[in-house]
Amino acid sequence: MDSAREKPLRAALVGNATFSGLFAVMLLLFPSEFASLAGLSSFRPAILAVSLLAYGAWLLSNGLRGELKISYARVAIVLDVAWVVLSVPVALLSPLTNGGRALVVAVGGVVSLFAWLQWRGIRLIRAIQASHV
Repeated sequence: MDSAREKPLRAALVGNATFSGLFAVMLLLFPSEFASLAGLSSFRPAILAVSLLAYGAWLLSNGLRGELKISYARVAIVLDVAWVVLSVPVALLSPLTNGGRALVVAVGGVVSLFAWLQWRGIRLIRAIQASHV
């Protein structure tokens, strides 16, 4: 594939990886602050943070690899959409403070933006490929 037409998808994957990694690091460095914001006295972010670090590393490896794997980008979209969908009941039904709900909604919004950017990047690649047939 031509690297110029892959650029939007690669940028979306790397951006998503960066956001996931930074959020994971913040969870690890400031667990009590997140627990206080969310109103959860027994919040233990390590599992979530390690999962986000692994996800971010996987996204980054796909975004930077020589041959971009569109199928991996599709999996990332599915995982991001699942995060957003699952954020709704967490925000509505969990015993969170208003700050915790706002955090869940804000992170869900950012994740949905990355899902859309990745989807758009795939569409651009496919449109360019179709025009060359």
